[in-house]
Amino acid sequence: AAGGTASGPNAAPTNSTAPPAPPRIELTVQQLRLANDDARITASGSWHTGQGAQRWPGVLALQGTLRDGRATAVARYLPLALDAGTRHWVQRAVQAGSVPQLDFLVRGDLARFPFPEPQDGAFRLQAQLQGVTLNAVPDPADGHWPAYTDLAGELVIERQALQLRQLHGRVDGLNLALDGVKGDIRHLGHAALLEISGTARGPASELLRHVQLSPVGGWLDHALARTTASGAAELDL
Repeated sequence: AAGGTASGPNAAPTNSTAPPAPPRIELTVQQLRLANDDARITASGSWHTGQGAQRWPGVLALQGTLRDGRATAVARYLPLALDAGTRHWVQRAVQAGSVPQLDFLVRGDLARFPFPEPQDGAFRLQAQLQGVTLNAVPDPADGHWPAYTDLAGELVIERQALQLRQLHGRVDGLNLALDGVKGDIRHLGHAALLEISGTARGPASELLRHVQLSPVGGWLDHALARTTASGAAELDL
């Protein structure tokens, strides 16, 4: 605060006082427990207003675990600050399965979420997947790709990246087993690119059908339409 008087024969005394700083608002939660049809959640953390002009949306430190979750509900629990296209893709691409456990951590000034640089804060989701059906290309306009079924493995979202780790499962409608499947979206945002690698194993005739039924058949001008194959084979995805 500052005070003073004006000088001069007709000057009136004046006082000036700086407005008080707004109070800090803080909320702490310990062992929060929530349960619904989607999952059981336990969490602990704290939130408080930021400093100066960065008072809102505040600073959050939250960690917890989701158990016995439905894979089709995961998109509902993704932060709204995450790119809308990414949340929409997860909602459409994940079509069945369960999440036995998902651990999450958010720490930092929410104005900088999802914290692209380590000094900004931390954001991480790590989920165990079981019996999941994943249609990696859910939009028919992008071509019909067979879905992956009965997938088990790990999903990690960290900062602005998504990873699928060591998945195994099957190709929908085909007698093909998947092993060592990995998927990466290096930057979650508009026009994000999903890169998938792994191995498909099974009868050569089924691998050939996979090529014929996917857009690859069209890219090859259906040159393999009348091709036959026998024996066992494997295909790198």
